[in-house]
Amino acid sequence: AAALGSPLALLDEPFTGLDEENRRRAADFLLGHFPGAAMAVVVHHPEEAELLGARPLPLESLRGL
Repeated sequence: AAALGSPLALLDEPFTGLDEENRRRAADFLLGHFPGAAMAVVVHHPEEAELLGARPLPLESLRGL
């Protein structure tokens, strides 16, 4: 997906199993390979979304839509 330069990236728990240093490295890679792309990221810990500069949107906030 990164090689194609897609304008949209859908990521399901991209940092699972990574230590803190490698989470940062993976986030830097994603940000560098998807510049300006829209990203939808599923994470269990808000700080992982913040590595990508994302605003967490808890699933509870989607109830009733």
